Amino acid sequence: MWGEKFSGFRIQIFCDNNSSVSILNSDKTRDHNMLRILREIYICASFGFQIQAIHLAGSSNRKADLLFRAPSDPSIKLSDIINDAWFEHDVKDSDFGVLDHW
Repeated sequence: MWGEKFSGFRIQIFCDNNSSVSILNSDKTRDHNMLRILREIYICASFGFQIQAIHLAGSSNRKADLLFRAPSDPSIKLSDIINDAWFEHDVKDSDFGVLDHW
């Protein structure tokens, strides 16, 4: 499982959805599906890493919004969003282990 690889780390998750940030930081939700996701995250966190969600305002999140919309909007050019500081990272299926299929 990938959880061991983050042992001792502090992980910050930047998210533009206030509800998701609140749920991740409070460990509380009434939504059954979100509760199952939280359990999965915190089972992984038992490997000794910390998770903190930070709200990222929409005005600070323009590149992510454009990347999300690019596949369905032909007017968005990826070359205008991605620069030389970006790099590609290959993620293997073996990097992940799912305990509960939501």
